[in-house]
Amino acid sequence: EEGLGGAKPMIEDGLFENFDSDYVFGWHNMPFGSDKKFYLKKGAMMASSDSYSIEVIGRGGHGSAPEKAKDPIYAASLLVVALQSIVSRNVDPQNSAVVSIGAFNAGHAFNIIPDIATIKMSVRALDNETRKLTEEKIYKICKGLAQANDIEIKINKNVVAPVTMNNDEAVDFASEVAKELFGEKNCEFNYRPLMASEDFGFFCEMKKCAYAFLENENDIYLHNSSYVFNDKLLARAASYYAKLA
Repeated sequence: EEGLGGAKPMIEDGLFENFDSDYVFGWHNMPFGSDKKFYLKKGAMMASSDSYSIEVIGRGGHGSAPEKAKDPIYAASLLVVALQSIVSRNVDPQNSAVVSIGAFNAGHAFNIIPDIATIKMSVRALDNETRKLTEEKIYKICKGLAQANDIEIKINKNVVAPVTMNNDEAVDFASEVAKELFGEKNCEFNYRPLMASEDFGFFCEMKKCAYAFLENENDIYLHNSSYVFNDKLLARAASYYAKLA
């Protein structure tokens, strides 16, 4: 959750040079709260994730004389609103993307205009074309607002994960294994993709992959303080991997 990931360092450390493979399979526990046990689909399974830290740099001053300052809070507020137009007015409604502002920090005093405002956000998409579009729009919006408000905007982008793109051939193979283990009626093979992300996607850029979800059998969602992992999944997952091998 810190965005460091494990897949990319493993690849850079020579994972596939040392352990060559035709396929890569993975799974994640998921509390959908349904009667299914196994979820898998072809194509995009989970979204890409890119994090952005944006510094809006103005000139501080006293609140009684805003004309002598260059207010970064005002400019950053405009930026927050403008960034929401990326999905609503630029992304094809039949595609999927998410722009979420997670942090907005500026100033400490009630009567002082600060020098800097900082925005942190997460951007997600289910295909590379939409992902590229969102990035281009972020830079264009920031450039335009900087010019309009006579301020400076610095952007720091971090690639957290690419799209987790399941391979058709790998999915067909994994689906047959899942049906044998869990029963076809307990499997869902056309589940809608999630806008959450997984660095397993780095593997999918290099190998034929199939990433699945195993039902955790409760309705408390991930990252909730009351979430409890279902230990029964360990035996199910081990059986799944053994059959795949």
